[in-house]
Amino acid sequence: MAVNSMHNDSQTPVFAFGPSVLNPAERRLLRDGAEVAIGSRALDILIALVEHAGSVVGKKALVQRVWPEVIVEESSLRVHVAALRKALGDGIDGARYITNVPGRGYSFIAPVVTRTSAASVEQKARVESQASTSAPERTPTRVTSNLPARLTRMVGRDATVAALSEQLRAHRFVTIVGPGGIGKTTVALSVAHVLSTEFTSVIFVDLTAVTDAADVANGLAATLGLTVRKEDPTPEIIAFLRDTNALLVVDNCEHVIEAIGGLAERIFFEAPGVHLLTTSRESLKVEGEHVYALDSLATPETSAGITATQALQYASVQLFVERAGAAGSPIALSDSDAPVVAEICRRLDGIALAIELAAGRVGAFGIRGTADLLEKQLALTWRGRRTSLPRHQTLSATLDWSYSLLSHDEQLTLQRLSIFVGDFTLASGLAVAGEESGVATEVVIENIANLVAKSLVVMRIHNGQPRYRLLEMVRAYAALKLAESGDSTRIAARHARYFALQCRDAETPDSPALDMRDLGNIRAALTWSLSEQGDAAIARDLSSTAMPLLLQWSLLAECRRWSARALQRLQDADRGSIFESRLIRTLAISTMFTIGNDESVRADIARGLELARSLNDRHGQFEFLVGLHAFAGRTGDFRGSMSAAAEAAEVADDSEHASSLWMLCMSDHLLGNQREALARSERAASLRAAATHPKRYFGYDQRALGLVARARVLWLTGHRQQARQAAKYAIDEAARLEHPVSYCLTLLYATSVYLWSERWSDTEDAIARLAETSSAYSLEPYSLSGQALKGELLHARGEHAAALELLGEASRRLNRERQLSQSLYCMMIWADALRATAQFGSALEVLDQAIEQRTRGGGSFEMPEMLRIRASILLGNSAHNEDAAVECLERALELARRQGALSWELKAGLTLAELRPVRGKELIAGLLERFPADSDGTDLQRARSLLAG
Repeated sequence: MAVNSMHNDSQTPVFAFGPSVLNPAERRLLRDGAEVAIGSRALDILIALVEHAGSVVGKKALVQRVWPEVIVEESSLRVHVAALRKALGDGIDGARYITNVPGRGYSFIAPVVTRTSAASVEQKARVESQASTSAPERTPTRVTSNLPARLTRMVGRDATVAALSEQLRAHRFVTIVGPGGIGKTTVALSVAHVLSTEFTSVIFVDLTAVTDAADVANGLAATLGLTVRKEDPTPEIIAFLRDTNALLVVDNCEHVIEAIGGLAERIFFEAPGVHLLTTSRESLKVEGEHVYALDSLATPETSAGITATQALQYASVQLFVERAGAAGSPIALSDSDAPVVAEICRRLDGIALAIELAAGRVGAFGIRGTADLLEKQLALTWRGRRTSLPRHQTLSATLDWSYSLLSHDEQLTLQRLSIFVGDFTLASGLAVAGEESGVATEVVIENIANLVAKSLVVMRIHNGQPRYRLLEMVRAYAALKLAESGDSTRIAARHARYFALQCRDAETPDSPALDMRDLGNIRAALTWSLSEQGDAAIARDLSSTAMPLLLQWSLLAECRRWSARALQRLQDADRGSIFESRLIRTLAISTMFTIGNDESVRADIARGLELARSLNDRHGQFEFLVGLHAFAGRTGDFRGSMSAAAEAAEVADDSEHASSLWMLCMSDHLLGNQREALARSERAASLRAAATHPKRYFGYDQRALGLVARARVLWLTGHRQQARQAAKYAIDEAARLEHPVSYCLTLLYATSVYLWSERWSDTEDAIARLAETSSAYSLEPYSLSGQALKGELLHARGEHAAALELLGEASRRLNRERQLSQSLYCMMIWADALRATAQFGSALEVLDQAIEQRTRGGGSFEMPEMLRIRASILLGNSAHNEDAAVECLERALELARRQGALSWELKAGLTLAELRPVRGKELIAGLLERFPADSDGTDLQRARSLLAG
């Protein structure tokens, strides 16, 4: 975001937030009327953030604003932001002003009142006097919202909206209940628009597209942009919403009422800043809910003798007149017609949708003709059902009448469009109800236009393109008619086949991309095609192409369910085919992230790789080899990881070559082949494709991991300044990806460079970012790794007792989850912390277990350091262990030398010099000559002092 610092002083606003007032023109910050002492740089930052309250201001933009034409480190910005938070009282008594958005910048999140610098006390008093004395102060903010526009011009609901707004402010959780077609969505959207400036975000969730109660939480998580890793993402949703000030509008709850009820109850109690507005035909019946029963529009009690003036006092008559005019038949209501219109509205029970349908026919039949049709078809039935039967049957009668007025082609089109769940495009509508279905394309286009005009289909503009949607009640009615026609199976097959083709085409770069708005239709197509009534061939085509989209949208748990179901449904003729290979791949990927490093994942990868080889599918082989590389690396099998990476390199095409080099770089580094890793990273970086981010395989960005592996290798080989620069570059590049998993992995590995370099501030910042991102997206393994890094930092600073608890718990949990790549390194640090607290027996037991597991896995990059720490434990335990300790150190030195790990070699040499001064001094002298002149670190200082002494 660009930050503009130029203002006209006469127009410069004054900002008020909490107990503070900021006057940019006078460069003053007042708190409770007293001036706050604040540095000039911090004040510049505050002005920039407040001017863009509610939006994210990039770190580069802030640096350019505060330090123009001066190159400064990002740490300077963090220091001033920390001082600013302290000056504002951020975090005291729950007050929050400035938040860090990982990888993007900072945002001022407190509500802000803006007025010109010339605003008087009297002007402010007049504004405040207009507000309700019982309501809290409302302050405008910039709103992050996916809130749709109001569906229609609302008639007769102003008082309802005002009452609902106050009830929602007071109680936080309100459900609007009432029959279908009464206007619940219209009222809810109006309330949300009225209150939108009182929240930092307004989130609209339409549950129409959710056909399975199990997908309610997944749908909400996807709307929030969360990475779904578990079968039940409710904890992720709660964690994401817990500290937000948001209005959550959940529409159409009745068909998944139990699922959304439980979720809404948890959000209400565990996210106290969130206000919930839900709509349903019945209450959710959960704790915290306040029910608002939406009445029908006011109608005359009797139509006899009513005048036009009297009739227009009723909202139902107002709506009828307004909608007739909007449909092209403006009415100047006369006293003679007023009783007829009043009777129509009364017979229609004041149901908004029914009135709109009736008004839409005035152009064709006139007011009295419309009343005659109503009388002939519906009058007695509607009167009898007004109080004795469910109101949705009354609306069905309304639709019976409306449906009978459609042409045959319009009826046919409406029936076939009912197969869509949620939104659909004109192209998809034509594909299902078009020429191949026996209806000419131009006729279907005209039919859809007529259905939109008759309010049976709603049209909305999304990203500049029209999308269509049948109202839920209309869709259910039309679906019943489709079933009665005997054509529902054929239309369901056409619908599923269309989305199978769309999912297939989504894999090509130039095709129109599907998005999350198509998810409801993809789910519906999967549900039908995988059912007993479905088509096995369509199910095969659809599931094998739709699953990659679910992965792309981070719907991992859902992807796992559909992949497993599709594999079970696969026909014998398709066993051993490319379709089975694709489904196994998506099952393995989604299982690895939702369930963990289970052996079933390895088995699926092995089966998929076998299939890809038998099919001569080189791309499939590469995919599965990347998966094997990732799985082996996560479970500490570095040799297996290297083998998979090497084989992947052999089958890689030009577009995959850079990824294979980055994988080999990481495997070489983890195995301890630092020279080879550095050479591979230089080759990968030199490739033209390395400047771009290739397709992610098995949920990782290989370039991001390769870049951070290069930073670690640079440190180990003695190029320490370059290592820190490379670590920062890797973090910045990963942040630019906006991919939480890759960002967390980069932070995880980059933090070690800062720890080894004893850069505590950078270490703390990286750990904080890792904790913030993993918590926001509920990436539990990375949160756990962050705990291990925090323990390592405490130990490095000498706070050994505090470190022990963190390191021990992290090691045990990482082992249980088979995250052996991280757990064994953590055990090494844990053992050293036990040594530092004189628990030598426990330290040796923990470390020897780690060394044994690393040895079984073919060795690792940290083995020289493990041996050095083991020598220190032996020396601390008993002076009689000196010879054994020296033997460990000699092994550490030899192994570090073979690995090219100059930094490990120096650390082992320094420990040896304490035991064998002459041998150590000669060794240190040779090692110092191999370090670059600009290398730094405490160990290098000790080495130079040793030689000088």
